[in-house]
Amino acid sequence: MRIERVELFPLRLGLKRPFETGQGAVEQREVAVLRLTDADGFIGLGEITPYPRPNYSGLSDLIEVMELQARPRLEGC
Repeated sequence: MRIERVELFPLRLGLKRPFETGQGAVEQREVAVLRLTDADGFIGLGEITPYPRPNYSGLSDLIEVMELQARPRLEGC
């Protein structure tokens, strides 16, 4: 298997109703769907999901790490 394409689709999903944490109410979730396509056209899907915590960096930081560090290692493998 040779990975030909790595794609990320960031999404912001509203929750039906907020849930409460020690940090406050959460009304939406940020996720990114990861799609890998190999040379034969097979597709694999994954998810990148940050979880709220102190010093929360958010989805944009995880996407940056994916783009700078993981993508170069995946493409062409």
